[in-house]
Amino acid sequence: VDFVLSPAEMAAELANYLDHRTLLEPQEVESGAATRQLWEALREKTKIDFCEYTKENLMRRVRRRMAVRQVHSLSRYSQMLSGDAQEARLLTRDILIGVTRFFRDPEAFRELDRQIITPLLESSQGRTVRIWVPGCATGEEVFSLVMLFQERAIALGQRLDLKVFATDVDREALRAAGQGLYTENISADVSAERLAQHFVPRQGGGY
Repeated sequence: VDFVLSPAEMAAELANYLDHRTLLEPQEVESGAATRQLWEALREKTKIDFCEYTKENLMRRVRRRMAVRQVHSLSRYSQMLSGDAQEARLLTRDILIGVTRFFRDPEAFRELDRQIITPLLESSQGRTVRIWVPGCATGEEVFSLVMLFQERAIALGQRLDLKVFATDVDREALRAAGQGLYTENISADVSAERLAQHFVPRQGGGY
């Protein structure tokens, strides 16, 4: 959310955004020095180093924030980041757009089950198994892994002692993962059998 406005105020803000839409296009001023200054300012505020990200993807997010804030140069926007922790957080959230869902890329999960989960449980002999999901987003892939481990342990007739570590640099996404609340549309990715076995329906909708 960039602005919370009354209906009467929305038209003027949309007009301002359209007036600055040229900022959404690559600018000649995007020199190496200017972009380095911007990433250093962002890293100073957020403690996250984005230098390994694709420059064009990063700059697309930056240009969007520049248009919203109506800032016409990277150097001025870098100065804004240096003095405005909230703007740094908003830009970081734009960059860290999390695309996730339950059992995303089903083929990858099938191979994970075949090559890793099944052999690991077969050799664990009931010992504690620890897994780490370093970029957990809002938790869908974490819980997908837990379901696979539980189902495979049942199929092998084993007692499962599973410890799961899930981390993410996006604190809001991490908070959502910790709550584990999901909308009804997860049924597009989670079978009815799994919904019945692993999820609790919420009063008012969702799981």
